[in-house]
Amino acid sequence: MTTIRFAKLAALCSVSAGAMCFANAAQAAQVNSINVTGAQTVNGNVCQITADVNWTADTADAFSNGFNRDFIQLGAENAAGQRFNTPSVREQPVGNSQTISQTVSLSGAQESSFLYVVRDPTSNTTASGAPLISSAPIPRDLMLAGGSGCAPQLNNSAPTANAGPDQTIAPGTSTVTLDGSASMDAEGDEVRYYWELVSGSSGVGLNGAGTFANFDGVANPTFTPNFINVAQTLVFRVRTRNLDGTGGASDEVTIT
Repeated sequence: MTTIRFAKLAALCSVSAGAMCFANAAQAAQVNSINVTGAQTVNGNVCQITADVNWTADTADAFSNGFNRDFIQLGAENAAGQRFNTPSVREQPVGNSQTISQTVSLSGAQESSFLYVVRDPTSNTTASGAPLISSAPIPRDLMLAGGSGCAPQLNNSAPTANAGPDQTIAPGTSTVTLDGSASMDAEGDEVRYYWELVSGSSGVGLNGAGTFANFDGVANPTFTPNFINVAQTLVFRVRTRNLDGTGGASDEVTIT
C-alpha cells in the first residue's frame, strides 16, 4: 500500500553575513492528522498527490532574532528511492498548530511509493537521509482513479460479478430488490455497477441501475413489479468494473 510519510532534517546553522542561525532540534514536529484528498496523472506519467496535513510546531529552533519556529516540507519518494520535493517550506511558531494543503508531483509512482515531510528551511533539497516523523496510507481507490501515472504497478485484477439468486415474487409485492453485493474485487478496491434489463417488460424502471458510461449504479437496485396477475419473467444483468475501468464481468438474475 502506498504511504504518506513525514520526516525531519537536522537543523542548519549558517554563519554567512546576515544569515539566520538555527539551533540543533531537540524534538520532531508533531503530525496530528493526514488526509489524502486526491491523485491525478499529469503530463502522461507524473502523479500529483494532494493531501491536507495538520501539524504542531514542537521543535525549539531559535532564530538569531530570538523567535522559536519550526519548519516542515512535504515531498514524495518513488520505489527507486528518488525524492521529489514541493518548492515551499512551511513554518510556524513553536506550540502553534495549522493545517496545510499541498500537492506533490511524483514520477515513477508505484504501490511502494510514499509521501514524506522533511525539515529543511533553506535549500529545498531531496533530504535523502531524513528520518521519518509520521506516515499514513494513500487509499488504493485514489491511486486507481488517478490513472496510469499514479498506479502503473498496482496489481489490479478485474472484479467479479454476481447478480444474486433468482427470485419468485409473491402477488402483492410492492418492491423488489436485486442483490449484487456478492460481487468482489481481489484487491479490495471499490466495485462499480451497471444494471440493465435483458428481457421482460420494457416498462420496468430499475432504481439505482446507473449508466454504462459511468458505472455509477448501486449494489442493491430496486423496482416496482408491474406484472401482478400476469405471468411474466424478467431477466436483469449486472456488469462490474473498478475505478480505473478494469472490468467487464457480468452476471444475470431471473425474476418470476
